Amino acid sequence: MNKILITGAAGFTGVKACAYFLEEGYEVYGMVHKSTFKEDKIKFVSCDLMNSEEVETVIKDIQPHYLLHLAGQNHSGISWEKPLQTFMVNANGTLNLLEAVRLHSPHAKIIVVGSVIDYNPCSLAKPNHPYGLSKYVQTLLSSSWSSLYDLNIMIARPSNLIGPGPSNGICSLLAKKIVMNEKNLTSEGFHFHNLLDQRDFLDVRDAIRAYQSIFKYGRKNKSYNIASGNNRTILEVLKAYKEFSSSDLEVTTDLFQRQEPIRVDTKEIKMLGWKPQHTFHESILETLNFHRGEVS
Repeated sequence: MNKILITGAAGFTGVKACAYFLEEGYEVYGMVHKSTFKEDKIKFVSCDLMNSEEVETVIKDIQPHYLLHLAGQNHSGISWEKPLQTFMVNANGTLNLLEAVRLHSPHAKIIVVGSVIDYNPCSLAKPNHPYGLSKYVQTLLSSSWSSLYDLNIMIARPSNLIGPGPSNGICSLLAKKIVMNEKNLTSEGFHFHNLLDQRDFLDVRDAIRAYQSIFKYGRKNKSYNIASGNNRTILEVLKAYKEFSSSDLEVTTDLFQRQEPIRVDTKEIKMLGWKPQHTFHESILETLNFHRGEVS
């Protein structure tokens, strides 16, 4: 049976990825910072990615055939407050992992999950946040290690992932506040910097299916953008939630200024036979219903 190690297994994507690959017939190992999970069929291992000796021990013991690297500091807001930690976790943590694979499981297929909002410092544009720069460095190092040491590393660059489950993404945070308002648990509103800010939203389950397609058909040292192909403003997100809720949540904003749309070329991932299955409105409704079941 093929063994897959999934880092960040306690996160929004990680939890669903573990369940998905288990269903697909893999022997699933989930790397978490602190082992508090109990699941008979998924083998959770505690490991601090910043501790190279711990990482090496885990890789040596498991020797995975596949590695899905989801772990990291994946919040752009936190990256403003903790830029050094963001870079250390996303860059150094990834290098610790790749070095351990090079030494103990060099034939593994590896997906390093970056982001479509990473920032290339060679461009003339100003970076949006330290997070985007850290993700670019992470993927640059990963591609370099693939070339230098002939490792089978592929890069996945998903857009903003949404869907049911605990998440710090804007759609989930907004859904939780709407549900709290529905249940009269708060009268506090929700503030946005710019209601016309545009993002590409993709269901997390579609992203995981894309990772499976990359494992099966992807090419070494290749980068794959994963996105819905549709840009939506924050205002459109609000309107979608209004279709499924009678909440009178107050929304405020600093700006009402139209931004340049995000352009994501998904040709490469579609050539592997992948396409999204979940519609935006399905994801929004399921996110809302998840929080309706959680908030009390």
